[in-house]
Amino acid sequence: MFTFKVVDNPKLMEEMFHFRYGIALESFKGYKENREKIDVDVYDKYSIHFVALDDTGKICAATRFIVNSPIGYPTENYLDFKLEKEIESNRNKLAEISRIFISKEVRGMKNTKNIIDSFIDLIYVYIKLYQIDYIYGSLEMNFLRLLHILKINYQIIGEGAEYYGFRYPCLLRTKELIKDNSRLLKL
Repeated sequence: MFTFKVVDNPKLMEEMFHFRYGIALESFKGYKENREKIDVDVYDKYSIHFVALDDTGKICAATRFIVNSPIGYPTENYLDFKLEKEIESNRNKLAEISRIFISKEVRGMKNTKNIIDSFIDLIYVYIKLYQIDYIYGSLEMNFLRLLHILKINYQIIGEGAEYYGFRYPCLLRTKELIKDNSRLLKL
């Protein structure tokens, strides 16, 4: 059983950055250690953060929703692709979901589905609030396949490249997300 929440206080934020560091260190090729043992980057201040807590209150999963970033988004800043003109001209309708981390202790199809579905439900509230039509993702092929199984149908929009592992620039259209996950309409 998990509890899902928006990170709304400094203590939980710090715990989340420590959690992310541990996952990033074990999972990201070329990730650099740091003395503080936290995973923080320039996009975090433009993000709404979410965590899943296990039944002991320990963080077991985390993600972030980057919105209204004046410095752009990781996908567009680190991977090469060209957006459709319609999307490029509506940048205020863009956001990015990134840093989707799930601890090894709870990974498994049932838990992963529960966690990702619950994160999407929480994020959808902000998708509606900010009127987001397009969501970036920098995704590894295996994770992209998993998301498709879970009806999170990101589409590859450019060539893959090395970015903490080999990743593809992807785009999720909100209309498609809703079409594939009608439960969102009830939120």
